[in-house]
Amino acid sequence: MDSKHWIVPGLLILVTLIGCAVFAPPDKMWHDIPVSDVEQRYPIPEKAEYLRFKQENLSRIHRLDSIFTMEGIVIPVERVLQQGSDWQDLNMPAYALPPDSLIMNMILTLRLLQEEIVPRIGEVVIVSGYRTPEYNEPAGGASRSRHLFFDAVDVAPVTDIPERVLKKRLRKFYYEHGEEYNLGLGLYDHKRFHVDTWKYRNWGDWPGEE
Repeated sequence: MDSKHWIVPGLLILVTLIGCAVFAPPDKMWHDIPVSDVEQRYPIPEKAEYLRFKQENLSRIHRLDSIFTMEGIVIPVERVLQQGSDWQDLNMPAYALPPDSLIMNMILTLRLLQEEIVPRIGEVVIVSGYRTPEYNEPAGGASRSRHLFFDAVDVAPVTDIPERVLKKRLRKFYYEHGEEYNLGLGLYDHKRFHVDTWKYRNWGDWPGEE
């Protein structure tokens, strides 16, 4: 066959591949979270609930996932859209989408989490990402919580790392590298911790190093 006869089929294949890359649900979406005492303490919505939310916001979620992929973020999009682990108690939506103007705010925080923090403490699950003001207030969040600006996550490990070891490693990273990342690090009970990249500061369980 003459080479020119391959041009149209080749273009069709290319368009199909690009379409699949942009619009097909990524494999990482349903990454199974290991069962642990932390997961039981911080509930994750059923997959069907996220699928319903995704269907209602399909184009915006595809766009967000495409941005994550281009930026090298492997953390599933649905994790940063879960408002918190107490949505049932608050009778509030489990998921919410940030305004488009805030989307890029999360990239530095997730890159820090996956490239610097996870290698030091093991696999984690995000239990609170973006929050609407309507969710944040009854959840007890600060009036200017960084969750409202889509650059903060609350996280818990899914490994059996002891809480004392977890916090010691996080504090060590904060003292050694936190300033260069504008790391905001809050340490809470039951292995939960907050990460943002807005401003260098710390709070919560922060005793002197032993």
